[in-house]
Amino acid sequence: MGRKLISSLVAAGMALGLAVAAVPVAAAEMHYKIPFSFKVNGASLPPGTYIVSDELNVLVVRGVGLSRGAVAVTNPLASRDDSGAQLVFHKYGDLYILRQAWLGEGGGREIPRSRLERELMEGSRADVAAVKVERVVVPSL
Repeated sequence: MGRKLISSLVAAGMALGLAVAAVPVAAAEMHYKIPFSFKVNGASLPPGTYIVSDELNVLVVRGVGLSRGAVAVTNPLASRDDSGAQLVFHKYGDLYILRQAWLGEGGGREIPRSRLERELMEGSRADVAAVKVERVVVPSL
């Protein structure tokens, strides 16, 4: 092989190595069995098994065996003592809204309140009686 070809191959290999190193490692994917219908960023999802991952500032919720899923831009949550993976929902009557995801690394992600949840909190929705918000936690599988 000629020196020019070898130099080109070495340069291409180095560029590929740098490109791979620049791609962030994918966040952990956690599996959850959710026994109730719920909302994520306006999307309604049925009960089932879901894979949840944090990709940069976006929380991705994908149904296992379902053709549905949802994404939500999130804010970081400070780490906490226990590092168990869990999802935190706010429950208004029979309505569950995903609010936080703790993916087992000490830190978590929070989904900003949607317009629907703000209306529920203010009691300004005519179709829903004033209800107290409950916090529901679903641990990972």
